[in-house]
Amino acid sequence: MQDIQLEDAAGDLDLPPAELLRNVDLLNPVLTVLKKGTLDRDDFTALYVDSLCRLSGPLNNQPLPAVCDAAAAAAARNAASCRRPAVPGGGGPACPLPATSRAGHSQDRA
Repeated sequence: MQDIQLEDAAGDLDLPPAELLRNVDLLNPVLTVLKKGTLDRDDFTALYVDSLCRLSGPLNNQPLPAVCDAAAAAAARNAASCRRPAVPGGGGPACPLPATSRAGHSQDRA
């Protein structure tokens, strides 16, 4: 799957890139890598609905509360069950990592 940048994620969330950059810290911590790097599309897709729900709070046209609750629960389960760093046989799924990190490039994940 392809990598995405902040501009791609902002477009998917129907936001200007500058607005997503200002608000990325409100989202799942995995997405903060978009401040300086790229993220695997599958990792972003797994957090898309949760991100949309968190960013659409003040809007009149919000996703259904049950959809947001389910997305938040799924994101929390993924965060609670992942292991870092990914260790073979370490139990639980690996935490999503930036695609550039997977390719062996140094990536600051503050």
